[in-house]
Amino acid sequence: MWLRPSVLALFLFVLGLPHHSLAQEGQPAREAKVKVAFIYNFAKFANWPDRAFETLPHNSFSICLVGKEPLGNLLDQLAGSKTIKGRTILFRKNPPQHDLRNCRILYISSSESLRLDRLLKAVAGHPVLTIGSAEGYAKRGAGINLFEKNGKLSFEINRKAILRSGLTLSSELLALGVLVEGEN
Repeated sequence: MWLRPSVLALFLFVLGLPHHSLAQEGQPAREAKVKVAFIYNFAKFANWPDRAFETLPHNSFSICLVGKEPLGNLLDQLAGSKTIKGRTILFRKNPPQHDLRNCRILYISSSESLRLDRLLKAVAGHPVLTIGSAEGYAKRGAGINLFEKNGKLSFEINRKAILRSGLTLSSELLALGVLVEGEN
């Protein structure tokens, strides 16, 4: 699973991961690192309204993961070493559903396909960038969905879902993603 070399290099460079070492790692570890690089960089190319940070602890940015996904340790490491938009990253794994609206990024694992609609409803109207990596997630209402095609990792963007959440994405990110129409 790979991305175009120039895009992968950019994402990994910004995250600080050496992309040459990825070839030496096993597939699951490599895939997890690339997904975390995407998540981190999506945050750099997205903009949240100022009100998005009023409910969070001072100067923080929350990334939440829901489901069974091997990204948790890497996201926790990211929280300890990077910032997003000058804010300290707070990582939360499987927070209660009523608390999801306090996430600024919500990564929804493929293990949560049956709960996807409920999870998206829990954050509807709140400034939360929803990201998934299962077939059909963007069409079902997630803002961004990572997918593999012909052995390369890419992503879909549901612009309507992004707009409903009050976020904006940079034109650079929109140009790199595959735009899809959602069901809603």
